[in-house]
Order: sequence, then C-alpha cells, then structure tokens
Amino acid sequence: ITLIGLRIVLPSVPSQRVKKPLDSRGAVLMLIFIPALILALTELGLRDATPNPAIYGSSFAVAVVALALLVWHEQRIEHPMLDLEVLKRRDFFALNALAFLFGLAWMGVFAILPLYVQAAYGMGATESGALMGPRALAMAVVSTGAAMIIRSTGFRIPLVVGLAGLSICLGLIGFGLEDPRVLGISFSTFWWLMLLITTAGTFFGFSNPAMNSA
Repeated sequence: ITLIGLRIVLPSVPSQRVKKPLDSRGAVLMLIFIPALILALTELGLRDATPNPAIYGSSFAVAVVALALLVWHEQRIEHPMLDLEVLKRRDFFALNALAFLFGLAWMGVFAILPLYVQAAYGMGATESGALMGPRALAMAVVSTGAAMIIRSTGFRIPLVVGLAGLSICLGLIGFGLEDPRVLGISFSTFWWLMLLITTAGTFFGFSNPAMNSA
C-alpha cells in the first residue's frame, strides 16, 4: 500500500545523477572500524565471564587506528564517503549530536524495557509485551499529525516539548514505583507503566518528525 501511494503521490523528477568515483578505501576503513569497536564493547560487556584484555584491547586499538586513517583519508579526497566538512556547521553538528543522544536514550531504554519489566516487577512475557503495544500506536498516530503541523510550528517547539516530555516519562519509569498514588488516584503497577510508556511514545512521535526534518 505504501509503495502504491508513493507512486501516485510523489512527483516524477528526471534523474540528475552525477557520477562520482566510489570511495572504496573509506568504505573498507569504515567496515574495519565499526566491527572492531562493536567487538571491543561486546567483550567488555560480558557478565557471565571475565572480559579478555587481549580481545578488547586489540579490538579498541584496531578501531582507533581505522578511525584515524578514515578521518585522514576522507579529508584528502575530492568525493569522500563521509563529508567531514559539514560537521563544521554548528546547526548540522548540533542536530546530529542531539539525534545521537536522543536515540541513545530512547533505544537504550525501550530495547530492554520488556526484560526490565519482567525482572523488576515480576510480570510475565505477555504482560510486558502488552505494555509496548499502545506505545507503537501512539507513535504512529502522533507522528503523522506532528509531521503535518511542522510548517506552522517550526522545528523548535515540537523538539523542546517532545524531548522534555520524554525525559519526564523516562525519569518516572526510572523511579521503579509500584502501585503509586498520584493526585489522589491509585494506579496498579501495570496501568502505571502503561500510562508512562504510552505517553513516552506520544512525546517521541511528536518530536521525531521535527528532528528528522531539521
């Protein structure tokens, strides 16, 4: 359905591609840097065994060397895979740094939230899975609406409101409250978490289109 809609709605634009040489050396250096860094971090993250210094030490060394060579190489060629010059623009750098931290908080929390709910609250897999469903629906619905109002609100308002609201929700989840009483209203643990997680999805949906567009 999405592909059909794109075919109908999007305008047809003649191709204006300019052939540029492939930065194969940059690609190879990137392919060395990322797996080496992931291997080192994975080894350091072991909990059921002692991390091997030879593995994470050598992996970090390879990652650092590959990154240094990648930066050096990308600054010397005419058509780099990664145009490092754009990082000198404050707006570009600031938005990408914000997106990085935003993704770090969002994915870092919600990727493990079902397991956290099971371990910290003793809920079953069905209950923890049910908590995540409304969040996805809220994200989809609110993102659609937020994308439509960006032209009138600009980027800053959705970003500030969305990130502030998301921060509050994540902070409340971090308190680990059970059966709380808020403003005289008693919540069961399940519905309290449902409220926070769904509200977090709402704020995410409100801010994400603005961040991507900016």
